[in-house]
Amino acid sequence: MDYSESQIEALLDSIWAGKTNVKNLPLGLYEAIAVYLVKGVDLGFNTGKTKIIDSILLEELRLNTYLFAGAKTFNYVLSAQILVDEQRLIGKKEFIELARTQYDLHNDTWLKAEYDTAIGQAQTAREWSDIKELGLEMVEYVTVEDPNTDEACRIKNGVIRSVNDPFWDTESPLTHYNCRCLIRGVYEGKETPIPKNLIPNQSIFAGNPGKAGEIFNNKHPYFAEIPNQYGKLAKENFNLPLP
Repeated sequence: MDYSESQIEALLDSIWAGKTNVKNLPLGLYEAIAVYLVKGVDLGFNTGKTKIIDSILLEELRLNTYLFAGAKTFNYVLSAQILVDEQRLIGKKEFIELARTQYDLHNDTWLKAEYDTAIGQAQTAREWSDIKELGLEMVEYVTVEDPNTDEACRIKNGVIRSVNDPFWDTESPLTHYNCRCLIRGVYEGKETPIPKNLIPNQSIFAGNPGKAGEIFNNKHPYFAEIPNQYGKLAKENFNLPLP
């Protein structure tokens, strides 16, 4: 992400001083997160087989990513504000150390996983779009088979269902963070049974990015765990601009 050390230092100083808070979020951080994640969306989406790009779907995915970036920025600043309240009697130095640790967790460790998620979800969305564009009637769930494969993914490997089957409403890839699964259209084939030992997708991945136009759904903690008093602010994307 393109956000410099000097920008991070200025951000932490501003939060400590109370200039940056949940009602006045840092525009620079928000835009840096959004641009970074949208790069992942574009990378994943533009790997389809057809020459026709569903520009409406792509814009929906980008918009959802901006909304996610807003919620992510809010959640970080809220966590830092709580640290201010807790550390005020100890001093700025201790706050800076703790807030920087929180920053690295949110905007380095977690952000990298979210970037990979943006790529994978966009790949599924593009593949779904291609399947519909080609008029294919069957869809297959495909898993990378190796020692690192998650059991929930392994169980679904090779499952073929009609493109109209509600199975795809919740069980499309991704299944979890760092998931490597995908879907592909089937020109000829028959439906296979849904595994009896199916492990349903985690709630934050239970969806179909190609149908919903979402990389991150509303079950994600960044959306779902916003305190009630900030609900109106959240509906306005925390007063942050959208593309």
